[in-house]
Amino acid sequence: MARSTPTCNTDTCDVYQTLGHIVMTTTTEGNIRDVDVQCLNSTRTKVLFGSANCYPVKIEGSMIRVGTQAGASGLAINDYFYNWLTGEAASCTAGLGLTNCEYDVLTMPVGNTACTSSGVTTLRYDSATDTMCTTNILSVTWKDKTT
Repeated sequence: MARSTPTCNTDTCDVYQTLGHIVMTTTTEGNIRDVDVQCLNSTRTKVLFGSANCYPVKIEGSMIRVGTQAGASGLAINDYFYNWLTGEAASCTAGLGLTNCEYDVLTMPVGNTACTSSGVTTLRYDSATDTMCTTNILSVTWKDKTT
């Protein structure tokens, strides 16, 4: 996988992942391009693009070595894989959406939900009762954006 190319973590593209999560801008160095950020909308029927619509969640235990520091120390440079999730439901005192809010606490899982019929079509499952067509739901607490 190219460092800045999102890929699905299964053949059905439930979640889009990247290696690293810092989005490059004209004034900020990063390890992924904003055009490579993708996530499914809240009903899992449409792919959303860009960090204005999607936020990263680190996959614990996914750290891999991506390089070695130059010089005598030769220390490993490590990074993590991140899932990108929709920010459609983000709500905080500053307003709505990822422009105003960032996640404060992620709790998972709190339950399962079945895919909608359009989600079944989008994700190419056999039916909404397919065991692969349920997903753990993250419980997210939002706070006002600090950056």
